[in-house]
Amino acid sequence: MSGATDPKRKTTADRTTPTKRVTALLRNRNPRHIALDILRKSEGPVAAADVAQRFVAKEELGDMVEGLNSHLTSRFVAILDGLYKQDLVRFDQSGEVGSRRLWEINR
Repeated sequence: MSGATDPKRKTTADRTTPTKRVTALLRNRNPRHIALDILRKSEGPVAAADVAQRFVAKEELGDMVEGLNSHLTSRFVAILDGLYKQDLVRFDQSGEVGSRRLWEINR
């Protein structure tokens, strides 16, 4: 049975994945600049989850991110990793707990 005739199977038009919702939230925004700005204003190293949370607060997204916290955090981890590769940020080796890195501007 194809997806169009199987009532149990949703077609792409019928659903919005968390990844697509995060992409929509970041559309017309520059998440690299947002992450750098948050790190600049921080008094110490910050976890990616905190960067994501501060982004939500700064942009007043509130209810729009319900159920997306881990997906939004993952997106900011990828952004911070890219900034690390460009030598713009670093993570605090001493503050690393498991796989949770604490990020800061590379001064």
